Amino acid sequence: SYEAAIDYCTQALYIHNTADGLLLRSRIKRDQKLYDDALTDLLAAKNLDPTNNDLDRYINRLNADLQHCHETLL
Repeated sequence: SYEAAIDYCTQALYIHNTADGLLLRSRIKRDQKLYDDALTDLLAAKNLDPTNNDLDRYINRLNADLQHCHETLL
């Protein structure tokens, strides 16, 4: 389940906090439409690995999802 996957990622991040682990957890959260939590993980990953351009791409995509979600609610 998605919840179990998030829990496993969280446990792994307690042992070794990495940008890749945060990215994986963020993608799972995004699939669950937990956009704010996903963005928090992506920004933390970017802080750990500021030169990772792939993270910028994921952040931009997630921001577009957030904007679409907010527009839909209005």
